[in-house]
Amino acid sequence: MKRFLTLLLITAFFQSSLVAQDFVLNNPAMTPNPGTFPGGTETISFDFYVAQASYAFSNDPLSNNYSTLTFSFTKLNPPSAPTGTGADLFDWVKTNNGGSGVNLVYTWTGTTKNVTMNLSPPGSKYKITFTNVPITAGATPVESDIKVAGQFTDPGICTTGLTGNNYAVIATYTASGGALPIRLLSFNGVKDANKVQLKWQTSSEQNSKYFDVEFSDNATQWTSIGRVNAAGNSTIQRDYILTHNSPVNGVNYYRLKQVDINANFVYSNIVAINFTINGVNINSVYPNPFVNQLKINISSDRNEVARIQISDNLGRVIRVLNASIQKGVSSVMLDNLAVLLPGIYHVEVKTSYSTFKYKLTR
Repeated sequence: MKRFLTLLLITAFFQSSLVAQDFVLNNPAMTPNPGTFPGGTETISFDFYVAQASYAFSNDPLSNNYSTLTFSFTKLNPPSAPTGTGADLFDWVKTNNGGSGVNLVYTWTGTTKNVTMNLSPPGSKYKITFTNVPITAGATPVESDIKVAGQFTDPGICTTGLTGNNYAVIATYTASGGALPIRLLSFNGVKDANKVQLKWQTSSEQNSKYFDVEFSDNATQWTSIGRVNAAGNSTIQRDYILTHNSPVNGVNYYRLKQVDINANFVYSNIVAINFTINGVNINSVYPNPFVNQLKINISSDRNEVARIQISDNLGRVIRVLNASIQKGVSSVMLDNLAVLLPGIYHVEVKTSYSTFKYKLTR
């Protein structure tokens, strides 16, 4: 069985009073393939370029060189503005149609800056990319159910361009159908002192590879907090457990990403644990890999001093910092780390309560 996501692109072409201009929005790409309904996230990208002479845009809505580019998402919720060289040509604002649930349509509208779009081709094309776009609840693998509609408006100085090219281009996104051959009996979480124990059971597994336990503090943006190898093939009940050592104050959300040997995956139900921090806890240490900075988010039920130490993979201490943290949530930033050689490093955060250790890559 095949499942289809439909990506709707509308290419707009126009012609100036001096030189025929051909603006193109094409080459759509959507990853990963396959996706997950619902709860999966997608990366959606486009190429955007001018095929004739370079063109100077304006950010003045009254100018003849002003234009807009819009992307409307049905049953997809892009959390942030697009990135890429093409996105940099516009200033972006997100709106919605006022609907609710699966009827809610999100639109990112870009208005032109005072920039010149270079000749392309033969120059390089501009890239426009939306990342971590969630497939919302209620989405189905039906053609035209999930779509992205792109529309470029002509600058006022330009008449309509090559009308033969003013048409919708449909790109089909294909995903393999059916659930993974893993029968999940349960997935739940329980508080254990300042930690959360995540437990799940399967009654049978076929070609299963591993489980990723994912965490979110808003049920929208997810990160993996640990991986547990699956049984592979099993016809008996299997019990699994993973501990989240650094829950945050408030509601903590968890889900299982169940992956098979072919890299296909499905998500479990979402578990919500309302947590009040006792003592000190490390919410996050990121980014990983890091380049020049590390940010450590700490939750504490009182004012405290934390000793933060960075050591290399041979145990040699590279950096030591004593940081004052406040009751509630605090952030500590470690700067000027670009001088470190690429490799494995260990970060240790020690308080009067306990010691937390993390392995990071530079």
